[in-house]
Amino acid sequence: MSVVSIPSPEFAPTRALAFEQPLNERMRTFMRLEFLFEQLSHHTAGTHLWDTRAAITTLLEVIAIINKGDVRTEVLKELERHAVLLTRLRTREGVDPQRAANILESLEKIRRRVDSPERQLAHALRESEFLAAIRNRAAIPGGTCTFDLPAVHFWLSQPSPDRARDLAVWIDQVDPLRRALKLILMLTRESANPATHNATAGIFQMTLDGGLPYQLVRVLVAQELRVFPEISAGKHRFTVRFLERPVLEERAHQTPRDVPFQLVLCQF
Repeated sequence: MSVVSIPSPEFAPTRALAFEQPLNERMRTFMRLEFLFEQLSHHTAGTHLWDTRAAITTLLEVIAIINKGDVRTEVLKELERHAVLLTRLRTREGVDPQRAANILESLEKIRRRVDSPERQLAHALRESEFLAAIRNRAAIPGGTCTFDLPAVHFWLSQPSPDRARDLAVWIDQVDPLRRALKLILMLTRESANPATHNATAGIFQMTLDGGLPYQLVRVLVAQELRVFPEISAGKHRFTVRFLERPVLEERAHQTPRDVPFQLVLCQF
């Protein structure tokens, strides 16, 4: 979820919340990693030892996702696919050839970094005994407290610049992946323009063209409407139900109101 500014004929330009639903497992993995990298960036900006603890926890979650599948191969496939599509589109009317050329150059630079034989994605992080000790205890509630991991307690007591230096070395191992995902998801989100729709009594349904490679559904809704979408999507059809929760302790329910919103069906 993110906050964007959207124009709409249904309501004046306003701040809106963007809710997203990935349509395949690859996109789900990419978006989870994107979320974790944003979280990691936030925590590494802090100087307190609790910021460092949170950064380490997030980094270990990144490693866990990388370890579950061949993320590197999936990212390389996507970079190559985007490069092929962009090469085909760059000569079409309405496409800025210079911007297309710049993006193609960025795709190739990032592809080389991800595919570098000298850089095995997160290999050093997986082999680190220090991080392994934290990972083994992290599954236990409170398992990384000071008496469980005295070596970590000692490291966290070091000055902030020293901890930041060590973190930077570890994060550098996955930085090519972060950069690649940032570009891939930017191209995906910008691959289609928003279309304005209306959810009658809070519900909207649409059939998808099975011949098109849809990657992501984005729903943009004005914050002042005080509703949020529940998106269920399959290969051929998706449904958006707008829910409201006037009282936080109560269960959310489908709004009886008509809800104007903007829909983006990302195909790139």
